[in-house]
Amino acid sequence: MYYVLNPDGSRYGPVTEDVIAQWNREGRIADTAQFVDAVTETQVERERLLPPTAPPQNSLPPVPPQPPTTYGGAGQAQAYQSPTAPRLNDAPPGYTPPGYAPQPTLTGAYGHGQGNPQHNPVYSALWCLLCLAAGYIYNKQIVKGVVITLATFGIGFLTGGIGGWFLLAFAMADCYKIGQRIQAGETVGEWQFF
Repeated sequence: MYYVLNPDGSRYGPVTEDVIAQWNREGRIADTAQFVDAVTETQVERERLLPPTAPPQNSLPPVPPQPPTTYGGAGQAQAYQSPTAPRLNDAPPGYTPPGYAPQPTLTGAYGHGQGNPQHNPVYSALWCLLCLAAGYIYNKQIVKGVVITLATFGIGFLTGGIGGWFLLAFAMADCYKIGQRIQAGETVGEWQFF
């Protein structure tokens, strides 16, 4: 059994070594406190009752060193890509891996991009039926629409109207298929057919 003598002169005990260890874990014993044996009234070294402990370990793992952000090669800086890091091309659309900047929206010719669920291919075909160039304007293929409209009127005039109806059916099918591609998010060029 031991007494605990605090620097302010207060005396606690007698208590067992287990109680002293518990008080120490709770932070109730000052670093400069002294200990006295309750039977012999002699001072006891602190290390005998409270063996020195290692400083508390950080519960977080150490931070690994970061790879360089660029490396030079023939005078040009190139982006560093860790061989174990996920590549942007492997990610599903719209997903950004942790630590990467968001992927830019890839935009094709005339504003078509990642998928446009509002773009209705039926509207493309109906606009084409009502006014031939309007279906192409809806699909953002303006020059192509004007040229096909002029060609339809010209061929229709030369064939007595029969050739114009065939070109109208062709144009409606073309507008519908291009509208499907735009709705799916494919990049569509100004002169692309079907």
